[in-house]
Amino acid sequence: MNITQRLLATLSLALLALLAVGVGGLWQLRESQERFTYFNDNTLTSVRTLSDLRDTVSTMRVSLYRYALSPEASSRSEAVQDLAKADEVFDSTVATYERTDLSDETDRQLLEADRAAARQYRAERGRFLERFAANDDEGARGMLVGGSLFVAASALRTAIDKHVAYNAGLGEQVVASNGKAYGLALKVFSAVIACAFLVAGALGYSLYRRIHNSLAEIEQTLRYVSESLDLDRRASVRHEDEIGRTAVAFNQLIERVALALREVRLSTDSVSTAAHQIAAGNADLSTRTEQQAASLEQSAASMEELTVTVRQNADNAAPGQRPGGQCRRGGGAGRRGRAADGGNHGCNQHQFHSHC
Repeated sequence: MNITQRLLATLSLALLALLAVGVGGLWQLRESQERFTYFNDNTLTSVRTLSDLRDTVSTMRVSLYRYALSPEASSRSEAVQDLAKADEVFDSTVATYERTDLSDETDRQLLEADRAAARQYRAERGRFLERFAANDDEGARGMLVGGSLFVAASALRTAIDKHVAYNAGLGEQVVASNGKAYGLALKVFSAVIACAFLVAGALGYSLYRRIHNSLAEIEQTLRYVSESLDLDRRASVRHEDEIGRTAVAFNQLIERVALALREVRLSTDSVSTAAHQIAAGNADLSTRTEQQAASLEQSAASMEELTVTVRQNADNAAPGQRPGGQCRRGGGAGRRGRAADGGNHGCNQHQFHSHC
């Protein structure tokens, strides 16, 4: 795996870990928001509605006690009106709960139990009012204090409390589910972050060491070659990656430079040898030229001697052109002179040819 692939793998791992944590976090956030919305819109609303039912039942009981304790007919009439309003509020609240706040079938069954207990309570309350209307105050008060009306009111209150407890239990389940999801998300995301950190850190450190060591070796080789001009030094190639290929290219460059320098050296040696040969030829030519000059000087001397001899011969021949008497007198001497001149002329010709 080369440097580019290692770098891509490291970045891809980091990005995938970031994406996983981000997407998982958003998903958990959405789930948590849904649980919170359910808890707020269903559980809390149901508990509030059932609390209103319980308050309505308390209002009914207070109105009954006021009815039983009021000696005046007007006060009792107001208490009856309050009971009627409380019944309307109770029925309206139950209808609203059934329409918007039911969670499941158990919740529906508990609501039906609330309605049944309310019907039983209203039936006992009707008998209570009939006894008061029949002037059976003691019997009516007995129903209110510990009789059937008291039991019906307690049953209604118990049904509503049971219903509230069930919805509170649903809320606790939502809270527990939210806490469980939070704990699971925390563990999963922590594991993903830790693994991504360790793997990405290991890959990054390995990539750093590989790049640092390879570049350091190339730097040392370049510095050594630049300082020592040692073209036999080569950069080490540890891996077949970008830096390794760079080192191979550098080694090839050094090899070609060394080859070019060797060729230049061979050419220089050839030129030097040719220059020495030319210098030797020049020296030989100079020697030969000097020898030719000496020969020319000797030839010039011989020519000068020949010229002198010819001149002497001419001078010697001049007296022979005098009048006949003198010639006759000097005939014998002339013949002896020519013989001598002939001998001298032959000697001069022999000397000339020997010099030449």
